[in-house]
Amino acid sequence: MPYPFNYFSSLFQVRKAFANRKQLNWFQMIFTSLFLLSLTLIPVAVQNAELQTYPLTTFVSDVFDPLTDDVMKDFKENIQINQQELVYNSHFGVHKNETGHVILVITKGTSIR
Repeated sequence: MPYPFNYFSSLFQVRKAFANRKQLNWFQMIFTSLFLLSLTLIPVAVQNAELQTYPLTTFVSDVFDPLTDDVMKDFKENIQINQQELVYNSHFGVHKNETGHVILVITKGTSIR
């Protein structure tokens, strides 16, 4: 039998799999390993594709820690959205604290679309 079929036919029988373990060359072993690895990752990709939103804290832990009450108060007082443009009406665009920096630099005409 040709390569993909002989691998899968001997996969389910332990004696046959042990007897045929040396028949694959390096290319076939690498290809088979990548194929089996991709099969295991398909459910993860399908699950993530169905999500409408994905929490940012999954990728970056403590990402929202620099957004302290002072920062949010400044944003509430100085940020407006006019005609789908974010307008920041303060000269203070950098907030520094123990957990990190929040930098908000908006140039004229920056759209949030």
